[in-house]
Amino acid sequence: DEESGAYFMGSIYRDVFDTGIKESKAHLDSLNTVLKAMTAAGNTEGEEYLMTQMELEHTKATYDFIINHKAYKAASKTRGERSWRKTLLAEANRNSRTYSYQLLISDGHGFFQQTQEPYADATGRIWFTPIAQWFDMTKLGTLIGSLLFGIFIVVALVQSKRKDLYIRPIAGLEELDNAVGRATEMGRPVMFVPGWGTLGEPCTISSMMILAQTARKTAEFDVRLISPHCDYFVMPVAQEIVQTAYSEAGRPDAFDRDDIFYISDSQFAFSAGVNGITIRERVATILYMGFFNAEALLMTETGNQAGAIQIAGTDATTQVPFFITTCDYTLIGEEFYAASAYLSRNIELVSMLKGLDYFKLVMVILVIAGTILSTVHWHGLLHFLPFE
Repeated sequence: DEESGAYFMGSIYRDVFDTGIKESKAHLDSLNTVLKAMTAAGNTEGEEYLMTQMELEHTKATYDFIINHKAYKAASKTRGERSWRKTLLAEANRNSRTYSYQLLISDGHGFFQQTQEPYADATGRIWFTPIAQWFDMTKLGTLIGSLLFGIFIVVALVQSKRKDLYIRPIAGLEELDNAVGRATEMGRPVMFVPGWGTLGEPCTISSMMILAQTARKTAEFDVRLISPHCDYFVMPVAQEIVQTAYSEAGRPDAFDRDDIFYISDSQFAFSAGVNGITIRERVATILYMGFFNAEALLMTETGNQAGAIQIAGTDATTQVPFFITTCDYTLIGEEFYAASAYLSRNIELVSMLKGLDYFKLVMVILVIAGTILSTVHWHGLLHFLPFE
């Protein structure tokens, strides 16, 4: 109760609640008796009398608030224990979601002053209860962005069926054919290292898609493909991907399941195993595609000393400098995720790539426009969409 400060609190079990109400009533009667006795004795000026009177007022306010509360009245009309609990829990849930807030008043120059009192509506109410909505309006920006992105993908898909869409040349992927061809001329294998990610990570999924395109090229060139793994869930997936790629290339007989194998889930044990394969097998071309940690420099330095052509791709920003230093070509960030679309020229993948480019172009335009408009103190674009 905002006026008296009384509150409704009790057990959700009916018998316990009724016992508490009876005890409160008995305590209230006891305080009344004590107060009347003190009044009859003329002891109305002492501290004990004032404390008893305050306790009586608080107890009476709490008791009256509970027995007159709509939740208690509704629960009292129920017959079963389950209906009683359901009524009280519904009221508790409603009260747990109430909120109050204060307004921040700006002077227009970035300085704010906080109001002294909580916000109150026209009736003076400061506590509010959320109203159920079919759609969260604070997510309107996300909805518009998703619809816009979907439209861009559809437009790009229609365009890709009519003509070949332009994709910026990526040096590392352009050199993949030459790297596999070099391994063919030297009679040495190609090694594909899928990184340190698990099967559920985007970088590993992208790595597997690049592995499929690489396996198709090694099958065409009749080159042995070696792929060591540090995750025993990724390994069987890689085996199936490579086998499918060899079958699509018309060389199912050239596939050797033992060339896609598990080494260790220990970081530096895996690195040592890859380095040993690089030296023993005299690998001509090495592709590092996926997420890497500190083992990246150890593996690429060994490959560099072995004279292998090394092409790396990762979204781990901490390892990009090491790849650039020790590898011949490096796919940085989004180039790594665009590699599968670039190599396969699959219509769906290329359409998604172009749709993402269109969406990023719109975002850049909005950022530039918002910067210019905010500079001239026009904030209409900033407040166009609701935000949390």
